Amino acid sequence: MASGAGHQSGVVFTQGAQVNAAGWCVAAGITNKNFMAGTLSFDQAAKPGAQVVNRGNITIKQAGLAALVAPQVVNAGTITATLGHVVLAGAKTATLDLYGDGWSRST
Repeated sequence: MASGAGHQSGVVFTQGAQVNAAGWCVAAGITNKNFMAGTLSFDQAAKPGAQVVNRGNITIKQAGLAALVAPQVVNAGTITATLGHVVLAGAKTATLDLYGDGWSRST
């Protein structure tokens, strides 16, 4: 199961921050309704200049997913996902496809 966080202005993981999870998604541009329902559809416009920035260490368990989604995404830290996937999506809107059925998109 993936954990997640989101904020319309963006999210910053500062130097020394650590995330250890089976899966992790952090984004700007998700509605409260989608977040609470566990729907990874980031279809609400983020605030102008919104960023997701990682300066820390994100570690995902084997075969997991790390996704950073925002109009601007910066990775100045480390992301480790052994046999997993790392998604850095600089997009106005996006939908993450965790099942591989082809229903993901970004614009």
